[in-house]
Amino acid sequence: MMKIINILIALILILTPKISYAEKDTLFWVAPVIQKNLNDNIGTWLEFQSRFKNDSSQVDRIMIRPGINYNVGNGITLWLGYAYAPFTIGTSSKFYDEHRIWQQGLHTLKIDEGVQLLSRLRFEQRFIENKDNIIHRVRYQERFVYRPKSWNNFGVAIWDEIFFNINTKDMFDQNRSAFGVQYVINKNIVLEPTYMLLIQSRENKDNLYGNTGLLFIWITL
Repeated sequence: MMKIINILIALILILTPKISYAEKDTLFWVAPVIQKNLNDNIGTWLEFQSRFKNDSSQVDRIMIRPGINYNVGNGITLWLGYAYAPFTIGTSSKFYDEHRIWQQGLHTLKIDEGVQLLSRLRFEQRFIENKDNIIHRVRYQERFVYRPKSWNNFGVAIWDEIFFNINTKDMFDQNRSAFGVQYVINKNIVLEPTYMLLIQSRENKDNLYGNTGLLFIWITL
């Protein structure tokens, strides 16, 4: 297990760009996620997010992200979805619209009992208010989960996700590195409080260094 963790840490260090961090903020995100399999091949996904900025005192973004996936076998699923993700700018409470179409491939590898490695490649087409062009973005995530039976419903999740814009001047968009603790309430609900370091490049603004508290609520129906 330690070898896998060391590999993931090395991957995070390699993928995280060396950029200057000019602005720091304390952020808080909460993300309930509802999953349901319709049959052996087709599953559904519904995610809600609320994000807070300015020392977690102001709404930054809200998000509703539904999706559907198809199991092609060997741990691989193909996904298609939509997201509505309105956001605020600066200290203003005015929301600006963003719509996204997204596609992804997900590979789930069960290494041992209680051990999973998930690899995800996602493509997004972002339609943002006051932007003339569609922004095409690619995201890649590696996620390691360790939750053995001997830990009595507890587990850990370590992950990193890097984002690149395909058709903008600055290709690097952001990187998210995270460590979370899982607690299984029952067979349907898992809580995952997480610390996430957000490194984000912003157009015409200083780069952001965000210390982020993130709460996932995984719900399986």
